[in-house]
Amino acid sequence: MINVKPFVYQNGQNVEMNMATVSSMVIMGDGSTTLEEEITKLEKGTSNENLLINTNFLNPVYQYGTGDLDELNSSEVGYSDSSYWIDRWYPAQGTTADNITNYRKEKGIYIENGLCQAVYGMSDYVGQVFTLSIGFEDGTISSVTGTLNAGAGNKISNDYLSFYFLTSISSGNADVAIVEIKSKKNGTGTSLTDFYAIQWAKFEKGEFSTQYQIPSYTEEELKCQRYYMRYGYKKVNDSSNDKIPYTLGLATSKTTGTAIFYLPTQMRITPTIKIVGTFNVQYPNANNSMLDSLVNSVEVAYVNSNQAIAGLDFSEGYSALTYGQIIAFYAYEGGAYICFDAEYHPIWQSR
Repeated sequence: MINVKPFVYQNGQNVEMNMATVSSMVIMGDGSTTLEEEITKLEKGTSNENLLINTNFLNPVYQYGTGDLDELNSSEVGYSDSSYWIDRWYPAQGTTADNITNYRKEKGIYIENGLCQAVYGMSDYVGQVFTLSIGFEDGTISSVTGTLNAGAGNKISNDYLSFYFLTSISSGNADVAIVEIKSKKNGTGTSLTDFYAIQWAKFEKGEFSTQYQIPSYTEEELKCQRYYMRYGYKKVNDSSNDKIPYTLGLATSKTTGTAIFYLPTQMRITPTIKIVGTFNVQYPNANNSMLDSLVNSVEVAYVNSNQAIAGLDFSEGYSALTYGQIIAFYAYEGGAYICFDAEYHPIWQSR
């Protein structure tokens, strides 16, 4: 029998190859790269699914705002409605407008005390390993890896990141993991310039931080609308349109009707509906002229048989409606809006 020994060309000469399948086996021609290092490189080169929504902080979805996101500073930040700031991200307990919130175009978000997101569908993954990562404006990345366990006392964390499975929960929130992110300081002060902005975040299954991929804004917006949807003016003093036709509806009596909203996606749960500002209905009267009437009251009439349709029952001031008549439901007051809210709400927040 001929004893054939395999060789590999390394550093200008033939070297007998170590065929033992061990992690320290040198496999590259540089004479130093090991099998373990190459496997790790390949694993990190892939891109696992990102379980977070609205993670591109250079261009985030921002339905909650009452102003342009890139104009915000610490005195103007108004996380409203449900105490959310940008979509899907709410401030950590104890966070105020002075230490939450800054956004700078082409920089990212600055958050000293913490922003959190509730990740649903995690009950089957308790006891498994996950990795949470964020990228800063200086090009550095912070990651933390560990086993997803129940209770804040078992959170996996470092100076900028943490995650754990929620145990103290309300109805409809029985499968939630809480993720929290913070900015990295680059000085000793507390001003905006003393922090590095966060540009992206990723929460993934496994023990490696894989490559972050910028998501489609349109797809992210649709994902966000499963949890929150807002119709109306962005700015309080916006007068770009005298009348916003929110939707059409039907009269149900001489003074009442139902405005119907066809939602772009099925919401997570039956939403809470919040109405801010003054609304009107418009319809033709007996003289074939258009009549505008102030809406006196509105009640939620969510259509449970079809999760993509929501209705608002209203009453108005005149008695000129005809049963089955089509009406237009609108607002012309700056800052008026309607929101559909199916988000997670911590106990320290109010809707």
